[in-house]
Amino acid sequence: CVGHLNHRYFFQFCFFLTIGAFYAATLGFSEFQHFLFGRKAFSYLDLLFGRGVNEVEILPTVTNPSMYFTFLFLFIVAVTAGVVLFGFTLWHFWLVSNAETTIDFHTNSTERKRLKQLKQTFINPYDLGFILNWKMFLGLNKWYEILYKNFLPSTHRPFCDGINWPIRKITKSFEEQKKLVMMNV
Repeated sequence: CVGHLNHRYFFQFCFFLTIGAFYAATLGFSEFQHFLFGRKAFSYLDLLFGRGVNEVEILPTVTNPSMYFTFLFLFIVAVTAGVVLFGFTLWHFWLVSNAETTIDFHTNSTERKRLKQLKQTFINPYDLGFILNWKMFLGLNKWYEILYKNFLPSTHRPFCDGINWPIRKITKSFEEQKKLVMMNV
């Protein structure tokens, strides 16, 4: 279960696992390509050096046919996992950017639909803006803290206690709120 104290770690897990899956797919791409098209030697020399070297069949490095299927399977798993995790990471990126959880998203979308029928606009009171939402989520005070608080192992606690959250001032329009913030700066 993803809770208040481990949401940041869950997002980082998804993010780095996505990168790892695409990295594994990149490393396995040549074997996948060789599985589909066979191995050719010296074909790249024609393009690089202009020599008249023709493609020459060579013996594959993997002689066991089951190994080819293993490489093919691992490549397909890595690509599939990368695509699924990429979508999942993007989804959570969007949720954090809007200061919502999955449950909040469903509740807020129902409320948006209800208020739209009444010709009113729903405003998420916990959405403090893109940058402030991410600062709250990652536990950052300064921009350089992202280096040692999020890319290195760190156990710093989030700003809030998980029960009480800062809310934005609800004004008639978001533009009015921006003006109020600018006047206070």
